[in-house]
Amino acid sequence: MMSKSVNVDYRALRDSYNGLYMANCGYDKARANQSLSNGDSDLVAFGVPFLANPDLVYRYQQNLALNDADSDTFYGGTEHGYTDYPFFGQKMT
Repeated sequence: MMSKSVNVDYRALRDSYNGLYMANCGYDKARANQSLSNGDSDLVAFGVPFLANPDLVYRYQQNLALNDADSDTFYGGTEHGYTDYPFFGQKMT
């Protein structure tokens, strides 16, 4: 599945909005921390990383490796790829 690249000036978007601004769209830990520290966002949403890492917060806190998400299972209609990713230290079943 190919994703379409879109150029967005997120800082301009943030500056034009007076409420709390939640950023999303492909953020990892480093990019999220940069966005927060620069004031580019107030919150950051993690979609795919949370999907593949049920313990994402713990992994980010401990600087642990992340599970890779299997995009072939997205929107598949079953639990496979949604509820079967392992916590850190567990083997994938």
